[in-house]
Amino acid sequence: GCGLCVAFCPPGVLALDANSHPVVAAPEKCTACHWCDTHCPDLAIVVKKLDA
Repeated sequence: GCGLCVAFCPPGVLALDANSHPVVAAPEKCTACHWCDTHCPDLAIVVKKLDA
């Protein structure tokens, strides 16, 4: 991945794995702001609400 989502995620939810793919590293920090999915140039991210 390009890492744009990781670099600009306001609460720092995402990280790059060993293959440079974005992964959810801290799901508890997600505020569902949708910055990552609205700015992803490849439309590769979808934010979904999880049931508690």
